[in-house]
Amino acid sequence: MGELSGTSRFIVTGGAGFIGRRLAAKLARVHDCVYVVDMRHRPDCLPRNVHYVHADISDATSLRGLLSESTIVFHLAANSSTTKAILDPWSDLNTNAAGALTVLEACRSQGVRRLLYASSASVYGRPQSSRIRESHELHPTTPYGVSKLAGELYCRSYYATYRIPAVIVRPFCVYGPGEDPTNALVEVSRYLRWYISTGSVPIIGDAAAKTRDFVYVDDVVAALINLADTGIPSEAYNLGSGTETSMVQLVLEIAAMLEGSPTFTEDRTMLLDTYRLVANIDKLRSLGFAPRVSLQMGLRRVAAALETSPSPPSHPAILHADHQGEQV
Repeated sequence: MGELSGTSRFIVTGGAGFIGRRLAAKLARVHDCVYVVDMRHRPDCLPRNVHYVHADISDATSLRGLLSESTIVFHLAANSSTTKAILDPWSDLNTNAAGALTVLEACRSQGVRRLLYASSASVYGRPQSSRIRESHELHPTTPYGVSKLAGELYCRSYYATYRIPAVIVRPFCVYGPGEDPTNALVEVSRYLRWYISTGSVPIIGDAAAKTRDFVYVDDVVAALINLADTGIPSEAYNLGSGTETSMVQLVLEIAAMLEGSPTFTEDRTMLLDTYRLVANIDKLRSLGFAPRVSLQMGLRRVAAALETSPSPPSHPAILHADHQGEQV
């Protein structure tokens, strides 16, 4: 892991979450001092040598006690649901924006070596280009996107003012085995669960025109570790696969893999979700990163983890206050 070998400890906030627990496990294969800070129960899948701290990120005292000048912090703890942010924007603001500020303050008090802040592609809002560069206008259209952008701005201001070396990462549509069906909103897992359970998939928007950049969770973990070593403080990096996939293509891939017939319905009253959200990842590639897991490979891995009777998605994707989510 390059220069990371000189780091005394790694802190993963939100390390009990979908991405965080895989990141903590990957770090723990090489390093002994890996700490997870999370308010949820410790997942059984975490290696024994990962130190678990049951705490909220709003607890600045607990955070400060873990940090030192040789610490690298991966700040992943957040509300990751646009739906939850729409239903309760104050909670989203407190978790995402105020949470980032609390972490930054703890880092400032202890002078940490590096902070990786997990933002979101939602900061771009409705894309104005088909392959989004980091220089794209930042115009979030949801409370979630606003709260994640606020965290980015705090990171930049803390580097300019206090020299806290914070690197900003903007993940696109992250998927993989182990997603919680009550929280998973990325279409790969949702569509697989619906298709296996019911044989049909409800699609919000225009199924052919709506496209996304799906990136496998292990590629996300590899990119985060790469950026902890090579990322430039105050810079933002898109984290995607760089591959564009329409919702029709996704259903076709699922049906072909499961040897079934592609069946889906469209909710064309929700065309506001029909746009091309695809990352330009040249900036990340310049640091040596390349995604390794294709969509076909990732689908097989998720399907194998779901087996034959998965729980259908139980958390509706709500796009605005009057939208009730998908109907199956």
